[in-house]
Amino acid sequence: MLNDYSGLKYYFLGIFNLLTIDRIKWRISKLEQVISARFSEEAILKRAELGIIKQEDIKVIMELEKSLGSWIIVQTENERSTITEYVRGRKIHFEIFSIEQIQSEVEEQGIM
Repeated sequence: MLNDYSGLKYYFLGIFNLLTIDRIKWRISKLEQVISARFSEEAILKRAELGIIKQEDIKVIMELEKSLGSWIIVQTENERSTITEYVRGRKIHFEIFSIEQIQSEVEEQGIM
């Protein structure tokens, strides 16, 4: 897990540059299922009922889901385009990067 500079958004980093498009899609789907299940109203209320969380924390936890996202790294710009289209309109915010894009940005900044 990573977070942005504000400390208010949390990201899962998925480095999938060695996987096929179908396997990347499968992993994205599973990540989305896990997050949706963990942050469902039913799951949160059950945790409160069991005393795992306090009643007053329910709203905070439900808001936390809105700040979750995923950065996905793939190999090529073509894969980036395909996966970007695949995740469009999903509940979780996904940002897709390609190795080509990262390399280009690193070179532009003179880091390497």
